[in-house]
Amino acid sequence: MSVATKWIKNRAIANIDEKDPSLVFYLPLHYPYSDMTGSTIYSYDRYRRSCTVFGVVWTPQGRRWDATGDDYININSALTSLAATTKGTWMAWVKLDDATPADSTGTITFGDTDGLATMQFIITTTGKIRALVYRGGAMKWDLSTDNAVLSDGVWIHITLIQNAVSPVILINGVQVTQTFATSTVKSEWFAASPGLDNGRIGCNNYNSAGNAQYIRNANVGEIVLSNRNYFIPEVQNYILATKWRY
Repeated sequence: MSVATKWIKNRAIANIDEKDPSLVFYLPLHYPYSDMTGSTIYSYDRYRRSCTVFGVVWTPQGRRWDATGDDYININSALTSLAATTKGTWMAWVKLDDATPADSTGTITFGDTDGLATMQFIITTTGKIRALVYRGGAMKWDLSTDNAVLSDGVWIHITLIQNAVSPVILINGVQVTQTFATSTVKSEWFAASPGLDNGRIGCNNYNSAGNAQYIRNANVGEIVLSNRNYFIPEVQNYILATKWRY
């Protein structure tokens, strides 16, 4: 079976339509094909974006971050189709050995390499999921689950949806209780931060600080980035189609 055939076959299993133009970036890190196991990998969407892997080891259940604090995946290429968007959905399957890490860890982040702008979807030291947009030296919105949602060594599916009005976090397809620490401009998304020039899985990078807040002792199974806001049933369908791997 060719790589192309495997690509199409497993897309159906994942309930992902690679022809959907709103699917900006799909990275199934568990795929054991030659273009997913090396230091250069390609997104499994219509755009086939090139990404660079630094230290993260392939396993059958996704890439594995070790304890050293220097592993990450560069997804700068995803910004091409995200830069002007006002809506979007981010999804990831993640598992941490320690659900309350010593430092907040970057799951999916975008930043201005040498400026005060960043968008982050992260895991906090208390096991909560937090999402934020920070720009021009000020927090625009900062949303976090009210309670810890992670458990040691247990896979969890996390979703961030921005509908151009206000973001929401889903945990395993459910809108859990969550609170804004800051809600100055809840509608902000990529279009409001034209200086964003890098994307990371497993750390963050902005304001000349270099890579920081690495995920450690963790697995990431797959990443989905869309330029539209998914409906909750869509997220739930995706989880049902992919959770057998986790």
